[in-house]
Amino acid sequence: MNRIHGPQPHRIRQLEDLLLEQSGQVSTLQPLDDFYNDEPRGQGWVAQLPPNAHLPLGSAHNPRATGGRGRGELARLKALMEAAERICLSTIPKGELRYGTVSEFDNCLTAEAFPAPWRDSPVWRMPLHWCEATKIGSPSSTPIMIPAQLVYCPFRETDERAMLWDPSSNGAAAGFSVEDAVVRATREAFERHAIMLSHYLRLNGREWDWRDLALEPGPMAMAMEATALGLRIRVACLVETPFPVVVCCVVDPSGRFPALTTGSACGVSLEEAVGGAMSEALYARRQARDFLTNVAAVDARDLETIEDRVVYWGQPQTVERLDYLFGSSMPLEGTYTNGFLDEGYVADITTPLFAKAGISVVKVVHPRLQPLFFAEGEKRILGDPDASSISSEPHPYA
Repeated sequence: MNRIHGPQPHRIRQLEDLLLEQSGQVSTLQPLDDFYNDEPRGQGWVAQLPPNAHLPLGSAHNPRATGGRGRGELARLKALMEAAERICLSTIPKGELRYGTVSEFDNCLTAEAFPAPWRDSPVWRMPLHWCEATKIGSPSSTPIMIPAQLVYCPFRETDERAMLWDPSSNGAAAGFSVEDAVVRATREAFERHAIMLSHYLRLNGREWDWRDLALEPGPMAMAMEATALGLRIRVACLVETPFPVVVCCVVDPSGRFPALTTGSACGVSLEEAVGGAMSEALYARRQARDFLTNVAAVDARDLETIEDRVVYWGQPQTVERLDYLFGSSMPLEGTYTNGFLDEGYVADITTPLFAKAGISVVKVVHPRLQPLFFAEGEKRILGDPDASSISSEPHPYA
């Protein structure tokens, strides 16, 4: 989740009361202060969702919205906002969706907006469910219909063959205005675009020594403690424009699981992106040790969930497989950044509950971006490159 600038404390309390006390859509909101004595202290807040439909593909059976890293009001807010995203993504207004083929509608997103391989998919000749969206930057423009499967999650068409790609939460964000939410959602979608292409096309980034950067105190303290405990942290910037996208690898040479975790972030500055990527990679260790320590690794070709990927990459034999990331240049810059955000659409998926609290939740769709996927069998890469030029290793990102 990208940075949320601090609202007034009463807004946070209002949202907390709405979700926990009035609606019960969040069962608990608690600090994550307990820690392993051989791990950096990763204080944060956890908004616990009750068992329900708010489970994007690949989520654990105990869904935790762990967006709140750090202490204080802002961290609590981030956990609540991530809960808001999950709830709105999975609240599908079935009575408002339209159903039919592209040829039956006058104003809908067509195959021509997408690059290969999605442009050539037979899905575009099949009946789909559609929802309303507007062009980003033109809120008063005529609404356009976009496939509902690109907005809601989880979502399945009646005919499984009519799925363009696996629905995910990628490109969803909550904010105190639609405009704020759109900016953050776009950054997330662009981040996933960059990390997917970097991995499968094996394109490196520019390595930075995080100790030389003016990071915020929280990520810096956490990284210093991790280093003192024997963990190795490396970061690389994949692109700098239109926003910096950074990846982080944390290696544990002790033989404990996980041997490797990754994080990624997109920020308004290099320092913000580095701090976010490091925090995500370090927090991933806690999640892995809590839930996945005794889970058997799955063959690369059979990976289907986030958890499968964490276990696969957590094995000792993987620790050197991402060394290609750490170079001295950024080959993604320009070739895979210029013009890729020129066309984008936003669906306002705010439910009445969140509208009452002054929260906006959106899902953005940028047709030219590489989507995130979790099922390795559904892997499709932008431009449909020859299979021999695509890495056979599954991507390591959650």
